[in-house]
Amino acid sequence: MNKSFDLQDMEIFQTDAKVGLLGTLNENNKPHITLITTLQAKAPESMIWGAFTEGCSKKHVLQNPRTGFLILTQDRLMWRGKALWTHSRQEGDEFILMNSKPLFRYNSYFGIHTVHYMDLIETYGRESLPMGQIIPAILFSSILKTFMKKSKPAPVFTPWITTLLDGLDTIKCLAYVDESGYPRLMPLLQCRSLDTQHLVFSTLAYHNELSAIPKDQPVAIFALNMKMESILLRGSLHAIQPFATFMSGPISSINSALSIGIIDVSWVYNSMPPIQGQIYPPVAIRPVQNY
Repeated sequence: MNKSFDLQDMEIFQTDAKVGLLGTLNENNKPHITLITTLQAKAPESMIWGAFTEGCSKKHVLQNPRTGFLILTQDRLMWRGKALWTHSRQEGDEFILMNSKPLFRYNSYFGIHTVHYMDLIETYGRESLPMGQIIPAILFSSILKTFMKKSKPAPVFTPWITTLLDGLDTIKCLAYVDESGYPRLMPLLQCRSLDTQHLVFSTLAYHNELSAIPKDQPVAIFALNMKMESILLRGSLHAIQPFATFMSGPISSINSALSIGIIDVSWVYNSMPPIQGQIYPPVAIRPVQNY
């Protein structure tokens, strides 16, 4: 673990052509993930990010300043770690810097209205996505629907959500609260929908990290495709178990070293602006009373 960023890595963070994910904790200490492309290092021991819409993460950091982050570049380089939110400002050099970025400088509708500051707690350094493990894991996860024991799922996923989750161009990330009380983020590109309530994934990629998650731990899954369409799911992760445990018939004799995990999804959130909000369980429609 490192306590500071490398100066060369800090330059890479400045680009907007990256995926920046911030993990926060809600009022029930459950993980939440937000896409923040402005996430970058301010100094080797600190980070900043800009807000242009109001979602849950901005409220979460005020209640609990512990955060986790993941930065992924177009060439599949990745940085992960933990940071502690300290304060926010609506002026200053960083405010000017954020609004000078091409995405916001010429935007006629909105700009960065608040800059948030965080102290770096730890980072795991530069990582590369292990595509040699991820590709077999994706293929293995994709065929599980054919052989998995079926249940009677709740209608949590709409057809659009299922298409997004199973898209080949969809990036997926998992977050959970680790033993230190911080959100921990990891890629989970191999995750697929099993039915309209459950997600399934192979542990051929990130086996050790996934196996370290406690049984029935609340987890969040963030899915984002190349069209910048996204969805946030939350549920419980069943214990990582051998493949044969979930199977029936001759297929159950397959190598028991192959392990899979299942997530029982109970909450769905639209993370796309301009109107973020809960999708499932359905929210009652109320008349507008204040104008």
